[in-house]
Amino acid sequence: MPQIVSYIALIAIIGMMLVTVACALSSKDRTKIWSPIMFVNVYLAYYLIIPFFKGNSLAFGQSLDGALPYLFLGGAVSLGAIYVGFNFRLERCIFKKYNEYFNCDNSLKIGVWLFVIGFVSYVAFKGFKFSVFSNPSYEPAAFDPNASYGHTDTYITNLISLFCTSVCLLYVARKNKSKQWLIVVTSALALSIYLIEGFRFRILVLIVAFLVFYYLYPTVKKVNYLKLLSIGVVVYVGMNIVEMTRNYGHGLDLKRMQNIEAEDLNRGAAENRFVYEFSALVMEQYADKDKIYFEPIATAICMPIPRAIFPDKPKGLYLREANMAVLHTLEYGAAFLYFVEAYLAFGWAGIIFQGLFIGFLSRIFWDNYQRNRQSIGAILLLTLYNGVLYVIISRGYLAQVFTTYMYFVIIPFWLSKFIVAVMRKT
Repeated sequence: MPQIVSYIALIAIIGMMLVTVACALSSKDRTKIWSPIMFVNVYLAYYLIIPFFKGNSLAFGQSLDGALPYLFLGGAVSLGAIYVGFNFRLERCIFKKYNEYFNCDNSLKIGVWLFVIGFVSYVAFKGFKFSVFSNPSYEPAAFDPNASYGHTDTYITNLISLFCTSVCLLYVARKNKSKQWLIVVTSALALSIYLIEGFRFRILVLIVAFLVFYYLYPTVKKVNYLKLLSIGVVVYVGMNIVEMTRNYGHGLDLKRMQNIEAEDLNRGAAENRFVYEFSALVMEQYADKDKIYFEPIATAICMPIPRAIFPDKPKGLYLREANMAVLHTLEYGAAFLYFVEAYLAFGWAGIIFQGLFIGFLSRIFWDNYQRNRQSIGAILLLTLYNGVLYVIISRGYLAQVFTTYMYFVIIPFWLSKFIVAVMRKT
């Protein structure tokens, strides 16, 4: 594919982004900057635009010249399809009951219960320590290609995702001055556990969810863009530090943290560059390979079933096959972007249909908020979805995306419904 395709597609992507941002900033409706489309643009800019302008002709020892046209054309087609899908509207409100679960009177109790459920579920399997730093004597285990299979306990420990909903609900209850300490304690504990686990997406979802909720509840607040930019810089640097020092499940490595220099922070996190490069190389490598068709969907559908019950459920082996095809090893690698998985499954048609679906799904959450701006549930749904969009965009693994969506967006509402029912009976 000609290199000129990269530049044309890149210009198209930047053009769509600039128009979207300009329309949101110039609108009298201050809620538009919190639209899912804005977050799609931010996440894509981080993974496509920033790495491009940093410049690098080699990736994992391979040339990117022939790979980038596939990547940017895929990004342009996907973003365009998302815009089209976002213009479709669903007249019927599918979240009507969810919108009604919360009010100023029950948010405190529900928020506390959700946090307790998430905290106890985590501590029961992982224990808890007050330091976010790993034991100095800890040594990472040798790579085991089968280590990611059969972890039944993760179905329980993943309930730490409830912290995001809990913190937002406790913010609703902040007017009760005697309980204001709760939001400080729960936020600190949530951040500590997320840091110990080392998965940055949880930290990002927590920050995005609370930030959007803060600006939309109880009424839309005027945005201080300088303050927002400052928060963005702090988060960017913080994510970089976590990337360089994390030991998954064991906390941050204090020795590595002490050796970080200003130059390391200025370079920024390498994760977005790795995703950018790996995505391009995978698309180029699979341009002439057989498609995997419905394998990602089958893997995602079976994901909620514990392997102890369904030992032969799909393992998402296509991810490892892509790693082997491009890097010839499983010892290291990177994630690829959402539209790369669609390309592996159904080619360019897959990218279009996936983009239409993401745009339409985003519109459902956006319209639900627009029709119910005073509803705590509607605001919460939008804020959680905007956070989860980061995983949807940055991780081309439908099973992980589906699981993350369920744990961060849907399960908190299911549990809240149960808690409300118990509260009414008592």
